[in-house]
Formats: sequence, C-alpha cells, structure tokens
Amino acid sequence: MTGAAVPILRSFSEAEAREVYLRYLGFEVSFEHRFADGMPLYMEVRRGDCGLHVCEHHGDAAPGAAVRLRVPDADAFLAELRERGHSRLNPGKEAMPWAERQVAVMDPFGNRLIFWSAAGSWRWPVLAARQFQAPGGVGPITMQIVPRPSGIAPGKRFENRLARRFQAPCAPSCARRPRTPICRP
Repeated sequence: MTGAAVPILRSFSEAEAREVYLRYLGFEVSFEHRFADGMPLYMEVRRGDCGLHVCEHHGDAAPGAAVRLRVPDADAFLAELRERGHSRLNPGKEAMPWAERQVAVMDPFGNRLIFWSAAGSWRWPVLAARQFQAPGGVGPITMQIVPRPSGIAPGKRFENRLARRFQAPCAPSCARRPRTPICRP
C-alpha cells in the first residue's frame, strides 16, 4: 500500500467549515464538488502534505471523528492559531508522556483535530520510584510515579495501595497478602 490516508470529516455548514479550516487552521481548498446547485458540498482542504476531505453529505462520514496530524512544531502552530484567533476556539498545548506535544482543536461539527510534534527526549519527571518483587516469581516490578497531565501528582494513598497490591506474602506458610505493610500472624 502506498500513499497517505485522507480522512473524510463531516460538516453541517459550509460557512463554518470555511471559517475554521481555511481562515483559522490555514488550510487551502484543493477542490470543491457539488452534484448540482444547492446540493451538499464535498471539498478537499490541504496544508502542506496534509489533505482532509470535508463533506456535508450525511452518508460519507459521521461527526465526532478524531484525526492526528503531524506538524513540525506544535508550539509554533499554537502561536499561529492564537495570532489568527477564533471567537469559539481557544486550544491549548499538552505535553504527552510519550515525548510529544500536541494541540487539540475541536471543530464546530464535533471532529477533533490533534496537531502533534515530537518533543525530543523530553519525558515526564519521575517523582518517586519503588521496586517490588511480584508474587509468583514473575520478577521485580518498578513503579514510577509521574505527574498527571494536569500537573497533579498521585497522592500517598494511591502509592500505598499499589505497594500493598504487589507486596509478597509475609512468610512461605502465609497464603494471603497482608492488608497492612506488616503481617501479624
């Protein structure tokens, strides 16, 4: 198989589609098609190597799709969007744990466009790390606690619950995992 996939995104209003895709996101129209005057619009919009088909036909696509689009620099793309401005759209950027930065834009028709770029070697900082011996001789398990995307680290209660879950039985004769860190026979 060769070539790039071209998603079809549902739209309900030609004016709104042109406002978002052309003016705000910076795409250009490659082609437009209507079977007759007054019929639904089917068009392709392009930005660089990326092409999207935007369609008003009810049978071609369903609203609520999600599409990931790679951009050279998500931070620069977000700055460009903020410069253009939109009355109802105000996306932010998000740093993902798998070394990506992304900007998610929800169009007026419920389609989510995720513009992403690699963030180099950046990773979430590790707040705490513990190693546990897994029951059944599976081997050691390393648990790392990292901040959530909102910047809030998991609490001590969550950490203790995980520690108890992977704690080995207190003695070979004890078949149960203790409920507390110290097992009392």
